[in-house]
Amino acid sequence: MSDEDSGPLAQRQTQVKSRGVVNFLGTKLDAVTYTELFDLVDSWVSDKSDRSHHIACLNAFCVTLAHGNERLRRIYGGADLAGPDGMPFVRWIRRFCGLPC
Repeated sequence: MSDEDSGPLAQRQTQVKSRGVVNFLGTKLDAVTYTELFDLVDSWVSDKSDRSHHIACLNAFCVTLAHGNERLRRIYGGADLAGPDGMPFVRWIRRFCGLPC
């Protein structure tokens, strides 16, 4: 098992497996609806014994920066939730990946 199989990205993929994770220029984006996002965050907030969580809201500029910066791409990839921020990504996920978002 590699580090990728047991690291933050693998954990995030397990948490969002019902929604799906898409790759856009090497950056992972979670396909989430508002309802799924609110439910997930509510579950995190209600569990007072759990750790804090990292949510990344990624727009086209963020992904463009991460495309040329491995360290930034790893930071985004390590987020518990990397959601699309903006209709261009939402439309892309819906149209080309066939996922609700």
